[in-house]
Formats: sequence, structure tokens, C-alpha cells
Amino acid sequence: MPVTIENLTPDFLAFWQQAQGRPLPEQEQLWHELYQARHPDVFEVYQDYGGRLDRDDRLAAALVCFPAHLSTLEPLIHQAPELVTRTAEATRQVFGAAPAELPFVLMVGFFQSNGWADLLHGRQTAFFALEQFTTPQALEITVAHETAHVLHLGEDPARWHEHDVGEKLFKEGLAICASEQVVPGLTAGEYLWFGPGFEDWVARCMERWAELREELLRGLDQQDEATADRHFTYFPDQLGEQGERPTRAGYFVGYQVVSHLTRRHSLGELANWSPTEAKEAVRQVLTTLPTLNR
Repeated sequence: MPVTIENLTPDFLAFWQQAQGRPLPEQEQLWHELYQARHPDVFEVYQDYGGRLDRDDRLAAALVCFPAHLSTLEPLIHQAPELVTRTAEATRQVFGAAPAELPFVLMVGFFQSNGWADLLHGRQTAFFALEQFTTPQALEITVAHETAHVLHLGEDPARWHEHDVGEKLFKEGLAICASEQVVPGLTAGEYLWFGPGFEDWVARCMERWAELREELLRGLDQQDEATADRHFTYFPDQLGEQGERPTRAGYFVGYQVVSHLTRRHSLGELANWSPTEAKEAVRQVLTTLPTLNR
């Protein structure tokens, strides 16, 4: 299975060697000349991702932050190609199949998303912004998660509706369960948030399971972005007051649903289901799983 990596990080390091210690306006100019302008297609995807990365002050704020992160960022930059290749192969093995090629992008961005899957050059591609990671293990979890999306969506991602709540529960649950199999032995919070420190959030989701389950059952067929964001957004400030409802609870619910399905089906079998089959399975599990084992 060929793993191809478009690695922007050498250009980032070359930029930083020239830019460190210079006034901010000069750093911004060098960023564009030595780094971003050399990879316009990648940055077009990055800045369009979710419509949240196009504010003029993102770059300036990132340039101020880089000096404090270089001690962890530089070692990770050197480790990342091997880690991505190894983790992608392990993820392929838990699915039992792969497309002809698994394309990845390694980059340094504006301290926004850590990883995501999107189309680049017409291919479903996994992107990783290394400034967002503090440990190799956090990157490993994220690589498994995003590789699972690439393997699952394959050559025809358009058959899955981006904002369909039921389909998204299945897609995200599948990716979380894949990371659990590839990087075993961690807590639920680490698979759901790509790092430690979120067990209180997991406990709150478990306490509110009945409410979350009922709400998602009612909205399972919704396909609007606002409804999907309510359950899955990484940006709670976009949503206004949420009260006691845990942010991103859709990931927790999807994880519970697909974990239940893996008792009878392998990840490879689940990945071959159509969107209709997947959503109906989600509906059945939510209907028949009124409580969770603690």
C-alpha cells in the first residue's frame, strides 16, 4: 500500500530560520514568500476548511506563538513522516483493505485544526498541522482517526452527505473505534479528544446519555449544517449558550454506537456499508440502547 506524504515542514523550517527574531511584518512577508506561496493548493484547502481559518489575524497570532512551541514542534517534524507511514499501515490492517494510494499532508499552520480529511488534487487526503500536537502519541491517535476517514470514504466521498446527522455519527464513530484499535490501551477521552484530560467530559456525556440519545434519534435525518454543528462542532463559541449540554457530544454518541456494532462486525465490514445501511444501523442501536454500562 503506497503512502504518499506531501511534506511542507522543511519549507516551514527554512522560513523560520530566516524569520526568527525579525519584526512581525517582515515575518509575515517571509511566511508568504518562503512557505505559503510554495504550496498554494494546500493552503487553499486549509484556509477554506470549515470557513473558520480566513481571519487576517490568524497568521500574526501564530507567529507570536511559534517560539514557545519550537522545542516540541521541531522533534515532531522529524518524527512525523515515519510515524504517519507506520500508523497508516496499522490502520489499513484493521480495516483489511485500502485504496490504491493513501495521500497525506504534513504542514505547520495557524494553531487551528489538528487534523482533517478533505479533497486535494481530486483525492481524499488527510492533513495534519503539527503545531497543534505536543506528543507523538497525540499525533498517532489523530493519524489513525483521519486515515480511517480516508479508507472509509475512499474514491467516492460525495455519496456521504457532509452534514447528515445519522451518517456523521457513523463516520466519526468508525474513525474513533479505528484509533482505539490502532493505539490501544488509552482512555475514552484520549480517543475522543486526541489527548488526556477529558475524562470529566466523558463522565458528563455518560450521565446525559438518555437525553443525548433521544435528541439524536429525533434529529437523525437532519442534513443542515447548523444541526450538525450543534452535535459535532470543535468551536463552541460559534454556537452560543449550550447550558449543561456537553460540547461535541455527537462524537461520544457515535463512538458508543459503533463500539456496539463492532461486537458483531469488523471495521472492514462496517466500512463497506452504504450510507443508508449505516444510518439505519445507527437508528437501531440508538433505539435499543437506552442505558450505558458504566
